[in-house]
Parts: sequence; C-alpha cells; structure tokens
Amino acid sequence: PELELFQFQRRALDVSRGLLAARKRPRLEFFVQGGYGRPALNMLENEFKFYYIGGLRLSWLLSGYYTFAKEKQLLNVRQQSLDVQQETFLFNTRLTLRQEQGEVEKLRRLIEVDDTIIALRARVKETASVQLEQGVISASDYVREVNAEDRAIQDRVLHEVQLLMAQARYEFTNGH
Repeated sequence: PELELFQFQRRALDVSRGLLAARKRPRLEFFVQGGYGRPALNMLENEFKFYYIGGLRLSWLLSGYYTFAKEKQLLNVRQQSLDVQQETFLFNTRLTLRQEQGEVEKLRRLIEVDDTIIALRARVKETASVQLEQGVISASDYVREVNAEDRAIQDRVLHEVQLLMAQARYEFTNGH
C-alpha cells in the first residue's frame, strides 16, 4: 500500500506540472449572456424585450511567466523528496525483512534443537523409570525428570507459536 501511495503522489506531481504549463498558455473563452427586461439593450425603448450578448474573450496571464521557473523548481524538489522517501522506505523494509527472516531461521533451528532435547529427555525419563522400578532413585527424582520432559515439550510448542508469529510478521511486512 505504501508503494501505491508513492505512485499516487507521483501522479499528483505530474498533474501539478500540467497545471503549471497550462497557466502559461493563453485562454480563449466563449460566453453568452441573455435575459428579459425593461429596458433591454436599447436604453431609449421603455418596453420589455429579450436580449442577449455573445462573444469570445482571449486572456493571457503574464504573471505565470514570472513564477514559472520557481514553481517548476519547487515541483522538482518535491519529486526528489518523494524519491528519497520511497528509497528510504524500501531500504527500511528490506532491512526489516532481513531481520524477520533471521528470526524465522533462528526459531526453526530452535525447534530442531527442541526436538533433540525432547528425545534426550524422553530417554532420561525412561532411564529414570527403570531406576525407580529398581529402587535406585526416589519418586521425586522421577517426577523431576517427567517435568523436565514436559517443560521441553512446552518450550517446543512455544517456539512453534513464535515461529508462526514471525512468519506472519514477515508476510505482513512483505505486503502479502
């Protein structure tokens, strides 16, 4: 949407250039005026009559020539300013997209690490289960290992949600 705004602003500048050029040109106007009244156009007659006047009028504003160069220069400055704004916007957007892509990749790697951690925690829990059955560890030690596995699973789910949010931010910034 921002890029469309820049295009509309460019079109507005083009229209302003056209208006600026049009102000320098002479204008030819056709006019007609009519009415019904007493007296009509002849002031000596005291009767109601229809009357009309028509003609052409040529007008040429010479003041446009005095300000044309300054106004054209002002439009050029506005054009340059608009170009700089668009380039700044595109630069910032690219930078943001790179940062968000980095965040997405970081979260994908975290999920892979979480899978490894969950697998390791599951093996530790199984070992702790066997040790609990043989009386080597206490029930609280076993519960601690079960909780550690659950915490690892919760961390993975959290990272999945964060990944989805980061992907949504990336798509939003990208304009999709």
